Amino acid sequence: MLLATKALTDGTPTGNFDSVQSSPSNGQGYGGVSVVVKGSGASVATVVAGVPVICGFWNSSNNSTPVALPLERLGVQNNDLILVYTSGAATLTPPSGYGAAITSNNTTLYTHTWLTGDSTSPSFALAGGAYANFDVFIIRRSDGVGAPTLDTSASNSHSGSGVSAAPPSISPAGTNELQFAYYGTHQQGSGTWSAVTNTGLTEEDTNSGGPCSRTAWKEGISSATSGSLTATLSGTTDLTALSVLIGVPAVAGTGQSVVFTAT
Repeated sequence: MLLATKALTDGTPTGNFDSVQSSPSNGQGYGGVSVVVKGSGASVATVVAGVPVICGFWNSSNNSTPVALPLERLGVQNNDLILVYTSGAATLTPPSGYGAAITSNNTTLYTHTWLTGDSTSPSFALAGGAYANFDVFIIRRSDGVGAPTLDTSASNSHSGSGVSAAPPSISPAGTNELQFAYYGTHQQGSGTWSAVTNTGLTEEDTNSGGPCSRTAWKEGISSATSGSLTATLSGTTDLTALSVLIGVPAVAGTGQSVVFTAT
């Protein structure tokens, strides 16, 4: 567990915080919470307009079938957007309601808006005896009102051994969107990443064990994606880079406040 504090003195929104660390042995989940503590006296803390934030993450590489996503352990809630990035040579059959938003070679992004009553352990069926890599993210509106949505996405694929690729630049339709850059390949064996250049992105998941993958993101995107990530992977016959933007549609009546009462 990591704990940090920040003094709030002038009413400026805190923004979102990233904590970068390696997961412990057998650890595959992350969680975070922000708490505001104040002295006595009545005041109002305003919840800023909703932005998309990452509220859960899970990674697994597997060749057994089916592969169940541990959404309950990740704290899934009503109106969460589930992103499932997959790569590898296995043929996948997604659970009902999980649609392929973008596919290039053997790299795919599946999305699903999770509603109360949906399965908390949806399963992907694997065929062909090959491995598949899963990077699962739970995306939530910071104000808890409505659901985030996929704004736009694009792919960039290259073939050959030891190839390089970069996620293409894309432009958001709104403001304060969440950008993802994802690399995937269908190679089954381990690989070596090299010539990695990361500008302005938070990168927390790198898999070199096969199927290889890399995932990075950046918050607060209001113009053409400014963060960049380029990488080379040895031993592969193809390398695909995805660019994805997640936004939050305007929701009527989202002005909120939290009232602290003196005791």
